[in-house]
Amino acid sequence: MSNAILEVLSKISLWVIDKLPKDLTEILLFAVTIGLVIIIASLIHYTNINYKIRNESRCYRENNESNLSDGVYTISAYTPDGIEIYEVVYNIGGKQYTVKQKCPEGTIQNKVSIRVYDLSRKQIDRIDRIFECDKNYDLKNISFYYKGDTGLVRFMEYSNTDFFDRALGSYSSSILK
Repeated sequence: MSNAILEVLSKISLWVIDKLPKDLTEILLFAVTIGLVIIIASLIHYTNINYKIRNESRCYRENNESNLSDGVYTISAYTPDGIEIYEVVYNIGGKQYTVKQKCPEGTIQNKVSIRVYDLSRKQIDRIDRIFECDKNYDLKNISFYYKGDTGLVRFMEYSNTDFFDRALGSYSSSILK
């Protein structure tokens, strides 16, 4: 049985050797052609990766936003169960923010303390709001999850004001310090 396998492998190797170029010029052209194919395939592969990163990466998009001063940006707060409780909308051009109730409407009052950035005074504030929801969500004892622009998520979680500093034109390189 092993003789049959060796015989088949021998025939395959002879067939491959017969197909290889014999002349030195043919060998060089063959190597250059294979090299170019590999290089072109690599370039296409890495171009596709860069294209996906530019379109899908929030960090990349945030760093390349050229004009934050006119925009309207929204951040939403969710309970650990995935229920949206409130939304803060920042109008950078109008230097104002609004807080909107997003929990299902009802008659039960839920009090929440919300960190906001006062765009006209350029400082962090805490405001207390009472939302009338369908049930008691115990908003004082839970940690919220935030969805929205990356800079706003950083602000809500860590009080990082770099997003607002850039948007209002008073950005310093505090990230580099």
